[in-house]
Amino acid sequence: MEGAMEDGQYQTNNKGCIRQVKQYNRLLRKLLVDDFSREALDKMFKDTLDEFKYVLPTIPCVGQKENPHTQKLVIAVYFLTLYKVMKEQGVTPVEMGKIIYDVTIMKVSRRPRILRWAKRKSFFSERNVDALQKLGIESKNNRSKEDFVFDVKIKSEGELCVTYRCCPIIRYYMENGGEELAPYVCTLDIAIGKVLGTGVKVSKTIGWGNNYCDFSYKEGREVNHYDFNKVG
Repeated sequence: MEGAMEDGQYQTNNKGCIRQVKQYNRLLRKLLVDDFSREALDKMFKDTLDEFKYVLPTIPCVGQKENPHTQKLVIAVYFLTLYKVMKEQGVTPVEMGKIIYDVTIMKVSRRPRILRWAKRKSFFSERNVDALQKLGIESKNNRSKEDFVFDVKIKSEGELCVTYRCCPIIRYYMENGGEELAPYVCTLDIAIGKVLGTGVKVSKTIGWGNNYCDFSYKEGREVNHYDFNKVG
C-alpha cells in the first residue's frame, strides 16, 4: 500500500488508503443508486472520507506490506466508518453486512479473470503456505498484542486451515463503537473467497462470540452460504 506508514502510524494524507476509499465509494454509488438520492450519497461519501482520514492514525500497525492482513484491516476500518455514517440514514447491521458483501464482490470481480486465477494459484502455492505458516509462528512469538495471532495447518486433500486466536479487526470494532457490525465484517473474507475460488468456509469467528476464528480453504470448493439473519 503506497506510503503505508510513517513512524509506525498511518497518516491522514495517506495516498494509498485514500485511493482505496475513493474506489469503494465509486462502486458503492452504483450499488446504492436506487436506495439514496445523489445528494444523500454525496454527503455520505464525503462524511465517510473525512472521518476515515481522521481515524487513520488510530489503525494498529500489523506489519505493513509483508503482512497479508494489513490491507484487510484498513478496509475493515473504512467499512466501520461508512456504517456509522449510514446508520444515521437508518441502515441496520444486517443491511451493512450485505453491503460489505456486495461491494466486495464488485471490487474483486473487476480484476481480469486471468489475474483472479493467478491470485488463487498463488494463495495455494507452497511458497505462500510456507510464508503464512512462518507468519503464524511469528505472530505467537514476536508480535504485539494488536496483531493477528493465528495457526496454519494443512489437512487432507490440500485443505488449508487458518485459526485466528486474536483479531485486531474485531478488537478495533469493539473499542471504537463497532460492536453491532462485528458479527458481519467477515463477509469481506467470504466475498473475496467466492470470487477468487478459494473455497473459504467459516465455521467460527470472534465476531460471532467464539473464542477464535476458524477459516478453511480448498481450491474450487463451493463457498459456504452466509445467512445474514442468523449470524454464526
